[in-house]
Amino acid sequence: MESFLNSRKHDELDPDNMNGQDFMKKGDPAAFLIQSGPKICLAVLEVIGFRFKGERVLKTTAVIDDLEDTDKQIKIVGQIICLSMSSPKKESWDWNKHYMSLDIDSHDKRLMHRQYVLELASVLAYPLAPSLVTRPLSGSKLNESDYPTWRIPSEQLQLALDILWDSLEPESEKILGNVALLPSITNPAALPYRDIDENESLLVKDIPGCLLPQQKYSGKDILPCLLCGELTVLKDMRNHVGGHILRTFRESDAPDECIQQSIGDNPCGFCGLDNCLTQLLQKKSGGITITSNCQYHYVQMQYQAAAKFSRSSPCTNVPIHCPICPTSVSKAPQTIWKYNALFHLLSEHATGFTPPKIPRKLLADMHITKEEEKALKITEEVTDAWREEHNIPGTESLLEMMQAEDMQKRGRSDTVSTAFSDSHDPKRARIYAIPE
Repeated sequence: MESFLNSRKHDELDPDNMNGQDFMKKGDPAAFLIQSGPKICLAVLEVIGFRFKGERVLKTTAVIDDLEDTDKQIKIVGQIICLSMSSPKKESWDWNKHYMSLDIDSHDKRLMHRQYVLELASVLAYPLAPSLVTRPLSGSKLNESDYPTWRIPSEQLQLALDILWDSLEPESEKILGNVALLPSITNPAALPYRDIDENESLLVKDIPGCLLPQQKYSGKDILPCLLCGELTVLKDMRNHVGGHILRTFRESDAPDECIQQSIGDNPCGFCGLDNCLTQLLQKKSGGITITSNCQYHYVQMQYQAAAKFSRSSPCTNVPIHCPICPTSVSKAPQTIWKYNALFHLLSEHATGFTPPKIPRKLLADMHITKEEEKALKITEEVTDAWREEHNIPGTESLLEMMQAEDMQKRGRSDTVSTAFSDSHDPKRARIYAIPE
């Protein structure tokens, strides 16, 4: 509580720099999500300070707008506080003035900084507005000696939980990377918080299956294709499924080809079904990792090899990034499957009949050669007709376009239309590219 009172000292603030803006300061409480074993729950910390990008010394105040800006890369340093429900009415929670150990399994039992202090990205925190109370409520199990202390309404904590969970985009593949940003704790007796009846409270009730531990098949396992039923080795399943997907998109599939399950608009490249979540992450070191909840996710897939056409494995349908989509809390770009790129652009980024202008890297990433289509049993006539319908440049045209843009980029920065289309047809969807 000493820190609570100290936080009110005027010498810790710099009013001249606040300009009437909302801010958070040392000693304030903030809610955040944390992983406790397989559970994701709410925790409340007392702020010790703010670590700004490139600065070693902690600051005692930070403007809320800056804390919510992912580009600022601010870290909040703090200690998790222990909360107890105020009364049998379950309307609020009181702080008992104790802090929570982050790892009860630690072999070092000394009271060390790292066992109680954590850092988290400020965009993952939610500011709270507790009241200062001087005595416990009737029916409380807390001691009089725990007061004065903070009291936080249950509704405020539940609202914080809901907002923080929604910010991680649990309905999209971005949840995979966003959850990886959450801190973790090894103290199941302390978190999740427990209500007055000792029931776990303030935790995410319906965690997506993609976040739960899953047993993955080996690349040598022989499994039935979920589209046609043919038995296929898992390491070859993506190539097999890719043929089904591309032939369906080109309307070149046999009537009874996918007898088990028809292909939707946005199929998973591993299994061919809709609703799988897959995320492509590029590490700072240049390495690539793919996370997926698909039951046919081939963990050992070598990305660079899979993205390159070969006679033995012609399908290049791999996860790629859409640079047009907004990034997530974790700053990760949107992941789409290569074969689904055109549908994604037209469904997510088109304005009426007008598709968006496409960065040339995406145009190159989504390009499928005639050689690949032929190897996947799509005739050249079908490929040509599909390209003409959607105004997709051929390989040679794409290379010429990219070379021209390189020369243009070195010379001047004006954007030039690169549509390979019949300009007299206003209803035809055109694919454009823009210099990066």
